[in-house]
Amino acid sequence: MAGVYSGPLVAAVRAFKYQKRRSLARPLARLLAEGPLRGLPTPDVVVPIPLHRYRERSRGYNQSALLAAELAALLKVRHIPGGLVRIWPTAPQVGLDAPARRANVRDAFRCPDPAAVGGLTVWLVDDVITTGATVTEAARVLRRAGLGSGRRPRLTYVRTGKGPLPRLK
Repeated sequence: MAGVYSGPLVAAVRAFKYQKRRSLARPLARLLAEGPLRGLPTPDVVVPIPLHRYRERSRGYNQSALLAAELAALLKVRHIPGGLVRIWPTAPQVGLDAPARRANVRDAFRCPDPAAVGGLTVWLVDDVITTGATVTEAARVLRRAGLGSGRRPRLTYVRTGKGPLPRLK
C-alpha cells in the first residue's frame, strides 16, 4: 500500500481511476517504490491486472497498466502489459460482497504466453485491493502458467491502497 488509504490518497486514487488523471501514475508509483515496496527483492517483471477490452475502451486506459509501467520504469525491470488478459467482461466489483466478488472474477483471466512469466518473480499490480478476489484469481492463473515453482511464493501484490492483502496459498 502506498500509504494510509484515506484523505488525499483516496482522492488521488479516485482521480487517477475515474477522472482520467493519468498524470498521477508516476507519483503513485513513486509512493509505492519509496514506501512499502522499498527493501523487497526486485521482481523480474511487473504485470498489471487487465481490464476487459470493452471497459478499457470505455475508460480510455487501464489505470493498473499505467501504474505498472511507471513502477517497472522506476525499478528498471520489464513491464508485461499483456501478461494476463481478461477474457470476459466482468461486472464492476464496487458494491459486491466478498463471495460475489470471487464469483464475479472466477475464470475471468488467461495467461496468453506462459513462457513470459514462467519461473520469474512477478509483481502483480492493481490500483486498489479490497477483498483480494481479483488479485487472488489473477495469481491462480499465473501460478497455473508456471509462476511460483519452488518453496517460496514468487508473486507480490502491489496496490495503491485499501484492504488487507490476500494470503498467498
